[in-house]
Amino acid sequence: MARARDYMLSMRLIPGLTPLLVCLALTPHRAAAATELAYTLYALGLPIADATLGADLSAQSYRISLTYRTVGLAELAIGGRLEQQAHGVFSGQAVLPKLFSSKARARGRDRVVSLSYRDETPSIAAIHPPPETEREEVPAPLRVRTMDPLSKIAALLRRVAATGRCDGDARDYDGRRLEVFQARTMGEETLPGSARSSFAGPALRCEFVSQILAGFRLGRDRNEDARPHGGIVWLAPVGTDGQRWPVRLEIETRWFGHADIYLTGVTR
Repeated sequence: MARARDYMLSMRLIPGLTPLLVCLALTPHRAAAATELAYTLYALGLPIADATLGADLSAQSYRISLTYRTVGLAELAIGGRLEQQAHGVFSGQAVLPKLFSSKARARGRDRVVSLSYRDETPSIAAIHPPPETEREEVPAPLRVRTMDPLSKIAALLRRVAATGRCDGDARDYDGRRLEVFQARTMGEETLPGSARSSFAGPALRCEFVSQILAGFRLGRDRNEDARPHGGIVWLAPVGTDGQRWPVRLEIETRWFGHADIYLTGVTR
């Protein structure tokens, strides 16, 4: 079973907790109502974070927002907060981001990134702290035709909605590092009921793996940074429109080891 140690749903929540939390199932040929999904992250048997995903999706464009906060022991140890937003357009099967912004706080430090896109290439509008103080530079040619972390997930789930499968890959750049993301379909499974989750029943199981290509941490083990990390996400319809949404994930965190993410509620 593949698991990730920095990944949570296709965007970074706080340093060391990366997400694949925001797996958004899109219906390509009709408009979708705005949806809000709530999740809780568990590690060591305890809840350590809550997150809310907002998605306003149509056949032509998308807007996604993600808020995140640590709770319990994780709040005492990390004090993590996150606000992310992305929007872009769909052109055929292509997902074209327009703007991405992220504001995070962890261990008393603030982190800000803002990207804008032109000709499928991102440029940094604002960033703090400066990336060169932490990581190697990502060469400009490698940034061409990359996505931000949230748009990357939109692209993956657009494929799921269109084909019923999640096989595919994408490259994402968050202003600091460049990663390649690959997903594969593992088939349908039935998730049992749990007091932690609002969902039980059949779900599509997708396994994913990601790997840093550029933007390695300064003064750290490069081989460790380059090691691929994997995870699992289960997707299922939780509304009346037939769209598949992430209902459960398995990941690893930097500080708490293996963790599970459960869907706790959906509002349309």
